[in-house]
Amino acid sequence: MTNKPKAIIYCRVSTKEQADEGNSLGTQQKLCREYCRTKGYEVAEVYIEAGESAKTANRPELQDLLGRVSKKKHNIAVVVVYKSDRLARNIMDHYSIKALLNKHDVQLESVTENFTDDPVGRLTENMVASFNQFDNEVRAQRCKGGMIDACEKGRYVVSAPVGYINGRVDGKPNLVKSNQADLVAEMFELYATGGYTMDELRAEMTDRGLISRLGKPYQKSYFPKILSTRTYTGKFEMFDRIFQGSYEPIISEVLFEKVQKVITNKGNKVAVYKKDCKEFPLRRFVVDSEENKLTGSYSKGRSKAYAYYRFGSGGKNIDPDVLNKKFIKFSDKYSLNQELVQKLKDKVAKEFESRGVSSKVKIKQLNTRLTELETLEVNLTEKFVTAWISESAYNKLAEKTKIEILDVKEKIDSLTKTGPNLLELLDQVESMVIDPGGYWNQASIGTKAKFQWFQFPQGLTYENNKFGTAEISPVFNVNVVNSVLKTANVDPSGFEPLTSCMPYKRSTS
Repeated sequence: MTNKPKAIIYCRVSTKEQADEGNSLGTQQKLCREYCRTKGYEVAEVYIEAGESAKTANRPELQDLLGRVSKKKHNIAVVVVYKSDRLARNIMDHYSIKALLNKHDVQLESVTENFTDDPVGRLTENMVASFNQFDNEVRAQRCKGGMIDACEKGRYVVSAPVGYINGRVDGKPNLVKSNQADLVAEMFELYATGGYTMDELRAEMTDRGLISRLGKPYQKSYFPKILSTRTYTGKFEMFDRIFQGSYEPIISEVLFEKVQKVITNKGNKVAVYKKDCKEFPLRRFVVDSEENKLTGSYSKGRSKAYAYYRFGSGGKNIDPDVLNKKFIKFSDKYSLNQELVQKLKDKVAKEFESRGVSSKVKIKQLNTRLTELETLEVNLTEKFVTAWISESAYNKLAEKTKIEILDVKEKIDSLTKTGPNLLELLDQVESMVIDPGGYWNQASIGTKAKFQWFQFPQGLTYENNKFGTAEISPVFNVNVVNSVLKTANVDPSGFEPLTSCMPYKRSTS
């Protein structure tokens, strides 16, 4: 057993310091051990802090060291460091750590600095600790300056949010879309509808594959953060400023603002009644002569439950297979022949060609207005900064300008949004209008519901075992289609199948 004073060695490097200054962990430990040998100390333990900044004292190895000293394990007499800045780069942290050590009769000693316990030694220690903090603050300022310079050039220089990875753009560090970028875009689109709570959004996006790099679902609390991150628009907030990024955005600013409105309204979900059921596709779509809606339920038999339609709670049971087949037959009454569909497609093609020219003119006008508004926004800021206008006037004008900018952007986004036009839709649904009953019969329950309301916008009646309707979609109305083919221009209202147009005489079969 030895009577030598026991010492703890503490070594720390940040990655940059190890590369730039040569203060490697191996070098520090070697010199500290040599120092302990010459001083006659027994090394009880070595604490290694790798890649940790000394801006705060909240470092795992340092906290373990201080905990050990506080519990007075192994009667530690001294803590040895290579330099005092290995322990702390903040003067308050330096003296807080030293005070805790002194409280437990543990001395702090530096291999390269001689802090004697006299006025000169204490002044020297104070000056060194102050210089350590000064050096750290200068480094931080230089780092911040470099980061701001990078931000002004559009480079995102901190950890990438989900949907991006930290990569390179034009040879410089920046954001690059990850394989989850499309999922992030879908997430914004879904939440913008107002039809999802955070729990439902999390479940839906997890099912679609939005998971962490460890393959685990993101916590519910992470989703509001994602939805509030402007970075996805191509602009990002840093140092209390908004910078225009030089990386590829995932969503538009218009969509981002829509989502913020939903968040502001606490994301209350729009109530949606689940009326679609694969066993009862015509439920609530058909009414009887007394306006009772068709319902569907099961009646329990001896060995299984049987599905039945009925009108109201006391109505007569109707076999779903029988009623569904009658609907298919009724739907096919309004089918269009191949020749008529082709003529309609040719007519629509000419109309879309003329409308395309009109849209380009409108987009050009809107872009001109957007430029004017953005210039006005800059001028307002300059006038406010130079005290040409009051703060209240600036706030009022700036808010009005911002609202108009968003409105113009939304209009441009609407006009330029890619998607199938009516001609493309006609190509896709050609078989649907030629064989509507067969299309409905093969469709999923969700598509069935949409299609039957599309074909018969006011639903159907069922009287005397026959279907009837007050209105059919213009797309399925031969008289309307023939009228379109005879006119010089296509009436836009004639191609809004989900909107009620003109009443037709109720027909029955």
